[in-house]
Amino acid sequence: MVQRPPALAVLRQGLPLALGMASHALFNLVDLVLVGQLGSEAVAGVHVATTVNFLPMILGNGISIAVLSMLARSLGGGDEAGARELSSRAQSYMLLLGVVVRQDTCRVLLYNLVALLKNNGV
Repeated sequence: MVQRPPALAVLRQGLPLALGMASHALFNLVDLVLVGQLGSEAVAGVHVATTVNFLPMILGNGISIAVLSMLARSLGGGDEAGARELSSRAQSYMLLLGVVVRQDTCRVLLYNLVALLKNNGV
């Protein structure tokens, strides 16, 4: 099934993920530098928001690693139909999980934003 060396396939598929995660971290670092000029409370707020922002990515990466392991076993055992079914199911579940996590994250952030605005008399 794979005609190329495994190291090339891993690099080809993993490099965009690594670059995406690095750029995400760079954005958060720039945010922190800019907000750092506003004081320690603002920095604490950015830190909390960054953590909340990373949680869905970490959850998705963990699930992806588990699914890739299962796919490798299926393909290694010659069960290509089972691997296709697992891949389709995993993608559907990840899409559903993404919608749910997004909704919960937005709800928490908006609730905290409204509470912050009320406390500041806005």
